[in-house]
Amino acid sequence: MFYACKKVCVSTDSSYGELFITTGSSYYYTEGMFTSTGGEFTGSPATNTSYYTSNVVIYADGTRSDEYTESVSNYLTFCGDTNTFTTLSLSSVDAVGVNVKISNDTKTWETWDGTAYSVTGGQCYVCGYDNTAFATDTLTYCRFSGDFNEVYGNIMSLLEYSAPDNATMSDYAFFSMFSGCFLLEMVLGLELPATELTDYCYTNMFRNCTSLTTTPELPAMTLAGYCYSSMFLGCTSLIAASSLPAITLAGFCYQYMFYGCTSLEVIPSLAHVTTFANGCCTYMFYNCSNVEVSTDSSYGELLITTGDTSSYFSSMFTFTSGEFIGSPEANTSYYTSNDTV
Repeated sequence: MFYACKKVCVSTDSSYGELFITTGSSYYYTEGMFTSTGGEFTGSPATNTSYYTSNVVIYADGTRSDEYTESVSNYLTFCGDTNTFTTLSLSSVDAVGVNVKISNDTKTWETWDGTAYSVTGGQCYVCGYDNTAFATDTLTYCRFSGDFNEVYGNIMSLLEYSAPDNATMSDYAFFSMFSGCFLLEMVLGLELPATELTDYCYTNMFRNCTSLTTTPELPAMTLAGYCYSSMFLGCTSLIAASSLPAITLAGFCYQYMFYGCTSLEVIPSLAHVTTFANGCCTYMFYNCSNVEVSTDSSYGELLITTGDTSSYFSSMFTFTSGEFIGSPEANTSYYTSNDTV
């Protein structure tokens, strides 16, 4: 079969890739099979013996011995139509200096430089390691692109897939990561589990994702400067937001968060907030034309202001459609006819 194949190297050393296993009488089956090959073993294989090779082997299932296989359980899954979601890209991988892997089956992984990756079956998987952020500042950041319509999984698996619960998130961690992904509709299964945030960590994350209808859960209790700023700005199909449980706000944390979300109907109540900060809610619901705000206490409680509000709430409700629009005043309770979370 391999007679005089000089570059075929066969051995009985199991540290090499598995090639051939004989059983029973083998003389008439394998006579001269490896004669005049170039390895440690040549000639006719013996009975009941395993043989190995340093050559690349293609196995019956189509996998190759030179492919990198690893059991990975934490990753992001990207889904789309099998006819249109054929490539996935991630910009600025080298510029930011992140380590990323990608796979079509969660078994065979390859190191990814972010260039267009061929997706099979409308689904692929991405994880990372030894990362703390996918951006260095507001100008240099990694952004996914491709015709995917759903993303789910633990976002922290991009930082450290082997131990996402112990990953360290630094400033700008996921800045603008999905911005401008016009076909992205569903992120309910996307986990953003961090309870303590960093500056700019989710800023612009879904900005101008015009097909997005709902948001991920946002469980953080300790906020940071600009952490959610412009996160959903321009998401014109967004209908329902998630709750915002923090009771102490940070500078500019919700600035422009839902700016221009003209379909938004279910909104987060901030009635539980006790401590505000400079710029925290400026332009938060600007031009959310389906949001109705009032000072009528027969509606659901939305916001209770305290002290000087001039730097906290500028244009928070400008171009909304309720009885009250504009900037909330000091020491005043505001209500809404919208459903709240």
